Amino acid sequence: MLLITSLGSCGSFSLLLPVVPVYTATAGAGSVGAGLSTGAMMLATVLVEFAVPGLLSRYGYRAAMTLGLILLGAPAVVLAASSSLPLVMGVCMLRGVGLGILSVAGSAAIAEFVPAERRGEGLGLYGLAVTVPSIVCLPLGLWLNARIGYWPVFLAGAALSLLVLAAVHGLPARSARDRRNGTEAHLA
Repeated sequence: MLLITSLGSCGSFSLLLPVVPVYTATAGAGSVGAGLSTGAMMLATVLVEFAVPGLLSRYGYRAAMTLGLILLGAPAVVLAASSSLPLVMGVCMLRGVGLGILSVAGSAAIAEFVPAERRGEGLGLYGLAVTVPSIVCLPLGLWLNARIGYWPVFLAGAALSLLVLAAVHGLPARSARDRRNGTEAHLA
């Protein structure tokens, strides 16, 4: 389930990564706006990563990854409403928060939930699940945008993230450490 979640979330991120700056630049914000949109997303991603261990400890993997997928996917739909730079920057920051949550939670989940004797295999599969969507979706986003326009690409990016929400329910709610401490009973 984690690999499915990773495929969808990385696909969503990668599909829109090259398209949003083009959208911003062609809407009148130029190259500065394009750079700001990407910078806002990356800044939000890095800053939220520091808070994710606490989020995981307090609410568990399912809740944190659900929040991450929603924040990565749902705001992309808003891009279809307006190309104003403040709106695009806000969307990019929300998506960056989602990406930061998913990046840390996904890596932590692989390290925790895969048995030690198969951890290398698990990390390798996880690496494929986060890399393949980038290889496919980065150019695909631009190609689709040139053929069908921004709105369908924004909707596809949102859908990739939101469709894999169902897979999150197949993940353990809490870490083994939290289960041992008895916190799952009242937090799960």
